[in-house]
Amino acid sequence: ETVKESEYDLKIRPDTNNPKYRVWFYFSVKNARKKQVVLFNLTNFSKGKSLYRDGMSPLVKSTSRPHFQRLPSRSTYYYKCP
Repeated sequence: ETVKESEYDLKIRPDTNNPKYRVWFYFSVKNARKKQVVLFNLTNFSKGKSLYRDGMSPLVKSTSRPHFQRLPSRSTYYYKCP
């Protein structure tokens, strides 16, 4: 769902073996421009105590990153609604 230009809310499907959890995610982006900044909000991530909260960052792969690499910590932000 588009929030505004270059910002998107993403909803994670329930996990296969336990529909209570929404932890694993995968998505792709097409037609991105060089130096474009895009914000993706995972709106229903189900684990408040995950390794992401302890500094781990998601893996990404793109045309400029042909192998999976962790996003730099300066590129990721975490906020849990009360």
